[in-house]
Amino acid sequence: MDTDKNKTIVTVCDRAFIWAAYLLIASLRYHNVNIRIHVLIRDFTDKGKLLLEQFGDVRLIGIVDRGAGVLLKPEAILTAESEYITWIDADCIVTGDVARYLIAPGESLQIRTKGRAELAEVYKSHYGSDDEYGTIPKKVLGIWKRGVGENDVPRMDTTCSTNYFTLHKKHLAFIKKWQKQIAKAIPKSTKKVIDKKSSAYFQTDESVLNSLLIFAHDAPPISEMLLDKDPLAYLVHFVRMPKPWQMWRLEHLKYFDHVMTILDWIKEKGYKAPPIPWSLRRRNKSLCYVVAYAYRFMYRLKNHIQHRIYKSQRGS
Repeated sequence: MDTDKNKTIVTVCDRAFIWAAYLLIASLRYHNVNIRIHVLIRDFTDKGKLLLEQFGDVRLIGIVDRGAGVLLKPEAILTAESEYITWIDADCIVTGDVARYLIAPGESLQIRTKGRAELAEVYKSHYGSDDEYGTIPKKVLGIWKRGVGENDVPRMDTTCSTNYFTLHKKHLAFIKKWQKQIAKAIPKSTKKVIDKKSSAYFQTDESVLNSLLIFAHDAPPISEMLLDKDPLAYLVHFVRMPKPWQMWRLEHLKYFDHVMTILDWIKEKGYKAPPIPWSLRRRNKSLCYVVAYAYRFMYRLKNHIQHRIYKSQRGS
């Protein structure tokens, strides 16, 4: 395989999440994205390691840290030595050859910024009486400003998503700062992506990065996200639980056939695979739809009941 040595893709995965990294790597290789891949792994068996390494130019780096994997994004990025480094959450796949989009124009940070509607949804339970919906709450900005202790004026009025992004290597010092700030702002005992006990850092790694992008004096320039522009080659994030290898969500089922095509290719090429769950078998497509509809119905019913109970308690 002729690898593009100018770029590296990095991610983090533990043994229980092996299907995530496996599908991500398989989708990249299926679409001829011949870029070096670094995976920070935890609790992997030798057999599990071989499942990822068989796709070629995959470097596995063992970790013993027991905290949330998302807090190790800086550590993963710092293992790369190429000009461009792309972080991708392990629970993603690509739909085409995205290699040409894994750049950082003008030595920037290529990352997705959030619109007002998304900001309003993110911070809906954090707004005070003097906050405007669709902005970052003043209380959050105040905590971030004190935590960073550098610029007084916010550099931007929105936040960025850390599911996937590409940066130029000249900003690795900033990534080290992110790593140190995570250790400072996020309790070491944190095990999940979301920490509801924190008002300003409830999105853990993402909150910390945004505090630096807004208030650090050495924050990199931001460029437009490129991985969501080409309808033939973009990145898919299987956000929220459950994941397709557990049970399909309705909004993810439009990628069922694409995942099956990747699995067919894996079999055709003779690659080994982890034990294939019922949800990743083509013959179970109709069942996957039935289960996904049932899951959505039960999820909405549960939320409706909880909302009614909440309203009745507030009224009593």
